[in-house]
Amino acid sequence: MKLFIHNKKRVLRRIIVEQLNIIVNESEIKEMGFIKRLINIIFEPRQVFDSIKVKSSVWVQVIFVIVCLVLLIIPKAPLAEQYSRQSIEKLYHSEKFLKTQQMSQDGANALIESQMKISKPFIFLGAIFGPLILLLISAGVFHGIFKLLRGGGSFSQTFSVVLYSYFINIIGEGVRTINVLLSGNYEATNSLGLLMSSDKTNFLFNFLNSLDVFAIWSISITAFGLSIVHNVLKKKSYVWVLSIWGGAMVLYAVYITIQMSALYKQYGITL
Repeated sequence: MKLFIHNKKRVLRRIIVEQLNIIVNESEIKEMGFIKRLINIIFEPRQVFDSIKVKSSVWVQVIFVIVCLVLLIIPKAPLAEQYSRQSIEKLYHSEKFLKTQQMSQDGANALIESQMKISKPFIFLGAIFGPLILLLISAGVFHGIFKLLRGGGSFSQTFSVVLYSYFINIIGEGVRTINVLLSGNYEATNSLGLLMSSDKTNFLFNFLNSLDVFAIWSISITAFGLSIVHNVLKKKSYVWVLSIWGGAMVLYAVYITIQMSALYKQYGITL
């Protein structure tokens, strides 16, 4: 009984000391401006995430991400539209499609123009708001997981970590944009898919093609940041975050493989 009481006191004493250390550390953290956080997310991410524990600025980050995505899609928009048109034409002008649908070339051309009118605004809006929606969903999933792990951070802090980490993806998209403009190929990528010849009916290719090197860097930073704002062990954070992200990439690769395989089987083409 005495041993139990002694151990209980020791545990309580340790918890109190840890909480006092957190309070002291947070009081020593200087407020960091938005621009400095962007720079430090590359060189000193710990300082950024420590500052998020004191103060997060989600709306500023959201506006910044929107502005960056707009600036990145504008120069690529003509090539994105051209890529969309070529994909639609490849399907609607295929011999098997025309035969299956009992459609003439003129009918296919009219259908292509109709599809392009619908797809044009979605090319622009999807490139801007698609990533933001995915970031919000990611933050929600991660926050739920870390709450189950008894994490102490707020949703605002979780979302802030995800948004700041996404700055790495924005840098990667900037690199891809330069590659797209120089090569004229809208499918230019920073992914590990470059290690294989392109085959969208192949699961391994689709999986490697989903693994953008900047995205890998970004998700690693996200795991590190969530461990800090939620006061969760880094090892546990990396296991959960990378497992969720990796699982999502596997599902995406499976989906693309099934879609492209079905398209190839039915019409003899892949997009």
